[in-house]
Amino acid sequence: DFICDYSDLRTGPSQGADTIPNHTPLGIKIHQESYAWNFPFADFFVILRYVITNVGADTLDSVYVGLWDNAVVRNTNNVRPGTPGYFDYTGQGFDSVQRMAYSFDFSGQPGGPPAGSYIGVRILGTTPFPSGVATLDELFHHTYYNAWQFRLSSGDEAYLSPTDDFNSNRYLSRYSRLTQSMPEDKIAPLRTTPKNVTYLLSTGPFSRLNPGDSIEVVYAVVCAKKFG
Repeated sequence: DFICDYSDLRTGPSQGADTIPNHTPLGIKIHQESYAWNFPFADFFVILRYVITNVGADTLDSVYVGLWDNAVVRNTNNVRPGTPGYFDYTGQGFDSVQRMAYSFDFSGQPGGPPAGSYIGVRILGTTPFPSGVATLDELFHHTYYNAWQFRLSSGDEAYLSPTDDFNSNRYLSRYSRLTQSMPEDKIAPLRTTPKNVTYLLSTGPFSRLNPGDSIEVVYAVVCAKKFG
């Protein structure tokens, strides 16, 4: 339904675009396609396909790909966007076997019953597989989940907002967040103690991406009613 192409090649201002300070391009172009259907048996998911191509002169080493999401589920009949606390009551979870992060309205606060639905983001597959993966069933071993609290700069370091592309502290490093999941004992409380968090669902490593080569990563965004 939607097709677009973009890259990280710009280093200075252009008409209608912002400047990224201190930006050093990796030299990648991305072709993105999304697919959606209005048939009743297929109207609850959208597929997102990303083809990432190295258009630079250098070989890229140990490449990880992630989708960063701020999933907020609310009953907007009772809690309008912009209401104080609107972002603070979404529960989050991660199913490593299904390669899926999911979100739900935890309590409906600050008013009304909670929304009776889930939203999930799942990694469907990659071409080629990441290094060390031979089958689709093994991909869950190389699917990583991280969540952090919006703009948190102090407190439990597992929930700190990453500030640098690379940092010796794994939680402050965007790259390190891509390469491994946060500890399970930090993921579990997100289901029962909702916070204003965003999350990252990633996979890799793709050991080498030579000039001219591409990798393909496909996600699905899935909606479902609560059950039981």
